[in-house]
Amino acid sequence: DLAKHELTGGEIKNAVLNAARTALARGAETHLTRTDFERAIRAEVEGRWGDHSGGRIGYVPAGSP
Repeated sequence: DLAKHELTGGEIKNAVLNAARTALARGAETHLTRTDFERAIRAEVEGRWGDHSGGRIGYVPAGSP
């Protein structure tokens, strides 16, 4: 089920790191859970720049629309 999401390499990395941080925040003796991964993946998917970007990022020459 976790693999059904179309994530980029960077999004996978972020999801894994964020799931690990969530588990670590619960305590050093806890394990990563499926819920940790599901929440981290959802955060990555919902936070994509292309879906929620309010404007352009980068250099735009003067006089360009």
